[in-house]
Amino acid sequence: MAGKRGWIILTADERIRYKPLEKAALLSSGTLVFLLANRKSATGAEMADAFIAAETSILNAIARQK
Repeated sequence: MAGKRGWIILTADERIRYKPLEKAALLSSGTLVFLLANRKSATGAEMADAFIAAETSILNAIARQK
């Protein structure tokens, strides 16, 4: 659904690559996904802060996509 709407997924799920159905759905839809690694014990607010701090890098990566 996110891919169909043109949304970008932000996740801290480092194991997503080991989930065949989720991985296949992401790859087939062309959905952009950004992973916040090494944040298993981070709070939601800490993860949000990390994504905000990475905003420029994320936007640059999106701009490089077709």
